[in-house]
Amino acid sequence: MSLRLHLVKFVYLLLLPRLAQDRGDIVRSRAQLEHISRCRTPPDADRRHEILGKVPCTTFTTGTPDPAAIIFYMHGGGHVLGSPATHARMLFRIARACGLELVASDHRLAPEAPFPAGYHDVLAAYQALLASGRGQGRIILMGDSAGGNLVFALLHTLCAQGRPPLAAVALSPWTELGSTERPRRRQGRRELRHVSTIMQRLIQAYVPDRPRDDPLISPIHGDFHGAPPVLIQASASEPLHHDAELITAHLRSFGTAVTLQTWPHAIHVFQALAPWLPEAGQAITQIGYFVRTTISRSATPPASQIRHEH
Repeated sequence: MSLRLHLVKFVYLLLLPRLAQDRGDIVRSRAQLEHISRCRTPPDADRRHEILGKVPCTTFTTGTPDPAAIIFYMHGGGHVLGSPATHARMLFRIARACGLELVASDHRLAPEAPFPAGYHDVLAAYQALLASGRGQGRIILMGDSAGGNLVFALLHTLCAQGRPPLAAVALSPWTELGSTERPRRRQGRRELRHVSTIMQRLIQAYVPDRPRDDPLISPIHGDFHGAPPVLIQASASEPLHHDAELITAHLRSFGTAVTLQTWPHAIHVFQALAPWLPEAGQAITQIGYFVRTTISRSATPPASQIRHEH
């Protein structure tokens, strides 16, 4: 555990009670997050905005991306915050590590647009990206936290259609919205209580009047027959590590090849702190290795993915 991670953990525990008590203006919170997350486009990179399936998206590229596949990324933020812009620093680094073009959706958010609006947006954007033929129709689903929730909701749908993507990667995915209780492991009682309070507020905003055992809401109830290889990363000391374990076990029950990587003392979605945090850089390197290995092992596009939708 690096000294910088010790510092990050200290600040996180200091701020958590304030986050649990904050019931401020969501519009202002979004604006503040956008402001503090601003970053310049690196000299050898590019960032461009486009519309896919009537959904705003941002495409991130670094160097000369490999045309053999493409990443479709869904950002986190509890289904109420975030955008491709707030995640730009991390997305540039992931694109570079994977050597691929990365398309991030700017899907609708709660509470103005509760479920299923965001899910419908990512499905429409994915279908448009598939139909475009970019990446030879071989798409890797990727997302963090609430975006990880959308990764597995979308994967459930694509498996049901018999048209799974090339692979899926989820960082600290939120996969169980039916309960805010999480087992105590390395967390203190106060930390779990604060996290539970935050989760209750987010769930009420995202699914105010829907059954929460719907697999599109809580993917631990999904059907993943025929799912491709999956990489999941999480901190062993975060409450959502339990969600990572649940979805890992569920995927394996369908025979899915799942790799669960954990860091013992990190925070939620610590990958966003690369390159300042050594552990974050290590995690992104592992994402790149998984993606490149998956591509090399799939010499030809799956037949299900070369029948484009029109």
